[in-house]
Amino acid sequence: MNPLAKCIHFLANHQFLRNFSVEELLPNENQNILDNNLIWYCVGIINHKRYVHCIRFLNRTPKPGITSYFIQWFNTAPFSHLHLDEIPDYFESTCFWVHSGVALRKNFFLFEDRMSLLRSTFYYDIKKQTFYRMAFLLPYLEIPEEIPTNKIIFTSSLKSYIYVKRVKKTSYNAKERQKSEFCKSLRKFFHSHNCQGYIEKSYPKLFQEVVKIIFQDGDST
Repeated sequence: MNPLAKCIHFLANHQFLRNFSVEELLPNENQNILDNNLIWYCVGIINHKRYVHCIRFLNRTPKPGITSYFIQWFNTAPFSHLHLDEIPDYFESTCFWVHSGVALRKNFFLFEDRMSLLRSTFYYDIKKQTFYRMAFLLPYLEIPEEIPTNKIIFTSSLKSYIYVKRVKKTSYNAKERQKSEFCKSLRKFFHSHNCQGYIEKSYPKLFQEVVKIIFQDGDST
């Protein structure tokens, strides 16, 4: 599958595009587009001119967090302002992981406008000969998820990092939180009311229990 020259030419020369109903494309609400097989056309502004970059979304990182994409990037932008008959039918491409949609538009496509990736990217349906904005198709898309462990993630053409899965800290359950708060309250009570050993002398059993809780169960020093 390769980008269509007529789509590149049209998007580069038309500033306003009508938002067509997704129901026309997907009459069945449960139907999904397997978008990793589709070509997407991303439009942006550089020096007041419109350029079109074509990509495929092959994989993405799972939520939550910033979504990184493994994409196939086609070299279409240099042909954006040629006549239709001058635009080739085949384009070279490269595949890599990009940190986010913002990084893709700003640091790779070099777009100067502030449109989001979802609103500036279109799918062209050949049968209906209509462009559909990615933002409206998002609920129906099925980009395969992958954790790119130890793979290079590019934030720009010159900067990258190795993806390492973060290990989540074990969260305390409700009883542990209650225990922690209880021990904190006992420490405050002990330090404020045991002046000159008052608790120790007057209530030795209470003193022993408080010490046991604070210095053993509370793991305090």
